[in-house]
Amino acid sequence: MQLTLCDFPVKEARWGKQTRYQGGLLEISKEELLSSFVQDDRIAKADLEIVNPGESARIINCCDVVEPRAKVAGPGRVFPGVLGPVEKVGEGRTHRLSGFAVVGSVECHGLTKKGRTSHRSGLIDMSGPGAKISPFGSTINLVLVLTLRSDLTELEANSAVQRAQCGIAERLAQATLDREPYREEPLELSPVDSSLPRIVLIQGYTIQESAPHTDLALYGIPVRETLATLVHPNEFFDGALTAVALEGMGRHATTWLWQNHPLVRELYRRHGKELNFVGCILQRLTHGTHQEKEVNAINTSGVAKLIGADGAVLTWAVSGNSFMDIMMTVGECEKRGIRSVFVTYEHGGKDGTELPLLYFVPEADAIVSVGSAERWMELPPVSRVVGPSQTIRTLTFMGPTHPGWPAADRLQLDGPDYIVGGVDLFGRGRLTCRSY
Repeated sequence: MQLTLCDFPVKEARWGKQTRYQGGLLEISKEELLSSFVQDDRIAKADLEIVNPGESARIINCCDVVEPRAKVAGPGRVFPGVLGPVEKVGEGRTHRLSGFAVVGSVECHGLTKKGRTSHRSGLIDMSGPGAKISPFGSTINLVLVLTLRSDLTELEANSAVQRAQCGIAERLAQATLDREPYREEPLELSPVDSSLPRIVLIQGYTIQESAPHTDLALYGIPVRETLATLVHPNEFFDGALTAVALEGMGRHATTWLWQNHPLVRELYRRHGKELNFVGCILQRLTHGTHQEKEVNAINTSGVAKLIGADGAVLTWAVSGNSFMDIMMTVGECEKRGIRSVFVTYEHGGKDGTELPLLYFVPEADAIVSVGSAERWMELPPVSRVVGPSQTIRTLTFMGPTHPGWPAADRLQLDGPDYIVGGVDLFGRGRLTCRSY
């Protein structure tokens, strides 16, 4: 199964009478996009704004982020199950607009007011310290600003936002259909030297049993009651994996991150040279009992053993309960002779002096830290706020009647989790450390 990923970098974006791409310039017809993709009675109000890196700008009420992609050859359609019927993807040719993202900025009250089921959103700063820690501080962002009807369930709201956002993303990438790509990258798990170690990626994701959706959907369906699922890495690049459209916090993976999974990309780069990349296992985390966690860890490591893995790279998303599941899986892999590397963020508290990990097993002797999720930070005031209002109400989960505070003001955050993409989940960041 071969997929050729064709890269069309966006250096500048501006409004135009039609949507088209030429030599790094993306012209966008606001009228076309709004009339084609937000004519939904669940959406009360909609607008589009372009925000550029380096601007003194803050995007608020941020939810999911999507990179524009479109299939030009091969079966299926990008974001299968969201935009069209379910059909196996990961073959043929897919065009992408690199350096550009469609950001959902949504006002949604929903019917659930508390807990993880309720709407949660973060922010994106385009300059200053907030921009440095998020990939979306350096992308040109088309912000889809939506206000939803107040009587929608969380599933209805999620569907309305996701259809509009993914539809716009696909349409923008279709502007490249008659253009020659800047770069082509063939992606195939081709046969390699049998002496190379067989490496599998084990990707953990979180669910909450009381929530109607999960942190990951596969072909448009939230992945819930399932054991280990083996998927081809090419499915990531065609949008078969999507995020919850209304969960825009730093420790939650965006659709953009699934599309650009750094560990999948790196394993592909080393395939046939240093290792034999044999696929990806999706592992549902957050089980309620210790026995369930044991079964989960044994099952996932068993699938890895069944496909002949010599080594595994494991990573995960979100926090708390989920960490025990993935750490126990590291231990079970090692017990089965599968040498394992665990990629994770740390806790550590405000100044980095508290315990970095919630739980550990003695077999976890190779851990890669991608930074802290709890270091406090201050964001300077900005000149421009992009979103459905000019007020932030969502950072501390305050009630719907709380007046909030001006979004343009200086913000003191007790962690990067309030910034979309602010927590490095899968190793895409550039942080490093020194030992003294």
